[in-house]
Amino acid sequence: MNIIKKELRLGFKPFLIWLVGLFVLDIVGLIKFTGVSEGGASMSAIIDQIPRVVQALIGIVGINIETLSGYYAILAYFVLMCGCVYAIYLAGNAMNREIVDKTYEFIFTKPRSRAAILSMKLIVGVIYLAGFTLVNIVFSYIGLSILNINESIFKEIIYFSIAMFLICLLYYAVTAFICSICTRPEKGTFYGNVFFLVTFIIGVVVDMIEKPGIVRILSPMKYFPPIEILQYQLSIFYIIAAIIIIVISSILAYSYFNKRDLKAVN
Repeated sequence: MNIIKKELRLGFKPFLIWLVGLFVLDIVGLIKFTGVSEGGASMSAIIDQIPRVVQALIGIVGINIETLSGYYAILAYFVLMCGCVYAIYLAGNAMNREIVDKTYEFIFTKPRSRAAILSMKLIVGVIYLAGFTLVNIVFSYIGLSILNINESIFKEIIYFSIAMFLICLLYYAVTAFICSICTRPEKGTFYGNVFFLVTFIIGVVVDMIEKPGIVRILSPMKYFPPIEILQYQLSIFYIIAAIIIIVISSILAYSYFNKRDLKAVN
């Protein structure tokens, strides 16, 4: 329990910094909707002129930006990207903090197994991801309250948040696995970010294809596309796929971490 308290304390300041970015995306972003909605047909005309590859990059393929739900879908896309990067950061810290700080001898010589200590550290990461998701819901609700619009998209917000949490957990678990097999701590987080970048690029390609089919499984960012979420749909297939990837990555992370040479980096 002391390990969990310590990890929560060390992660609280970075968490607050990430919340500042979340505040800007959710509340400030939603306030800007009034100007977008007043643009009317002109906004649709502008979007139609944007090349599809650019639309795919900013997550607006097939989205009607003039509606509140469509506009929020774009904000949710950027929040998702931030959440995934934050998940990678958390996983890197959970797996490597003591090795980088050269304090691993103090924590991993306690009368607990490596798996038990790693579990407590990883649980803290999940707590912060859950907190990030919950604050996203709160900020979104506050932003909508400021807009004072009769239209309610609270159900859409919940669906987007559930999808984000599951995808962030996937990147969290995969990065933990990557860190467990890297001999140098900084390489684990680096390759975790490379994994995110590669899957993001694949996601852009998926958006450019009319019927991507099974290719979509290569990009977790596209497991739950905004168009489906706006119809209150979360694909059971991709929910199961995400859970399988999370479980397998977690098992491998524990397995390799137990064999890892925890010598401090010179």
